[in-house]
Amino acid sequence: MNPRSVVFVLGSADPEMRAIRWVLGKTGYRYAYANRFGRRCNSSNAYNADELTKHIKDEQQIVWVECRSPKFVEGRDIIVDHHHVGDPGYDAPPDQFWEGSSVGQVGMLIDRCSPELLLTAASDHCLSAAMRGECKGINPDELMNWRITARASMGDMQPWLLKRMISRAVDRIESLPRIQFGGVQIVDGTFDATPELRDAAAVAGVPILTTRKGPAGNVKVGLYGARPDLVTAWMDAMKESDFVQQTYGNPFREYAGAILTIEASNRLVVANRPNQKI
Repeated sequence: MNPRSVVFVLGSADPEMRAIRWVLGKTGYRYAYANRFGRRCNSSNAYNADELTKHIKDEQQIVWVECRSPKFVEGRDIIVDHHHVGDPGYDAPPDQFWEGSSVGQVGMLIDRCSPELLLTAASDHCLSAAMRGECKGINPDELMNWRITARASMGDMQPWLLKRMISRAVDRIESLPRIQFGGVQIVDGTFDATPELRDAAAVAGVPILTTRKGPAGNVKVGLYGARPDLVTAWMDAMKESDFVQQTYGNPFREYAGAILTIEASNRLVVANRPNQKI
């Protein structure tokens, strides 16, 4: 791939996207950001971008990295993604984390790989499986140390503080109730205000349910670190319920989410008012 003939369009900012931007810059490839209403897209609107930060010539190849805009032309443009059915990395299991991750797909397009990029790929594509040792060549301790450093940098905080928060969350998980679903015990972290429960669950090697409130007031329930068959069963159960507005997720990456209706959200928030900081 010739750096002069291609432009990568980058979606919302996270450690993986930061690594992609870095490797593109180091290798001389041009990139633009996907914007929405004049600002860089976030995870909720990256596939509805309305403009790009750079002009792209008609003859240039566009690579869309976890985003889309009206400029996208199916069959002409290249997609780098692992979030939706049909994405190149959607159905990649943990032992194919490099090929499955967006940073890995970019790396293969421009023929670049490094130990740090491999850690980035495992962290983003399948954190829980990687922490269980299911990603060849990835040491779980090295992975979590890298992840803490990368996330702390993104959040403008000291790594030791984030590490302590995760350690405290691991302790908290021990006292949280369990839910039986599909013959598996899932940690019930819903409406618990402890920070970093998701990463703590990956460290502890247990699946977990968490909640957070979206900007419109809808409660989002997330399942993380569960095996693919359990994630699929949970998503099916959520789709069949009358209190769920939307479901999303990727069983191969061991996560799923359900956005509750506003009525169900309000009832749950009131019922859990002592712990409603979500």
